[in-house]
Amino acid sequence: MIKGIGVDSVEKDRISKIYAKHGHRFQEKILSSSEKRELTMKPNNFSKIRYLSNNFACKEALSKVLGLGFTQGVSMKEIEVLRNEKAVHLLIY
Repeated sequence: MIKGIGVDSVEKDRISKIYAKHGHRFQEKILSSSEKRELTMKPNNFSKIRYLSNNFACKEALSKVLGLGFTQGVSMKEIEVLRNEKAVHLLIY
């Protein structure tokens, strides 16, 4: 059963500016421990920004599906984005 559909897009330039200004604090706010480890394996800043942007958009979309948002429901750190070669999976803790 489909409960809802969530879509979100994020401008990578916006995330790049936030990351340049807040760096570690920004990733602490939005990433789980596993996601932070994965971020450290990214080879360059472009890959890190892409990773952060994609995770941010996935988490925003899931909050829309749940109908809760981040103010009433889950936090970004409670949602984890997992990837493999075939799919992206979202876990909620």
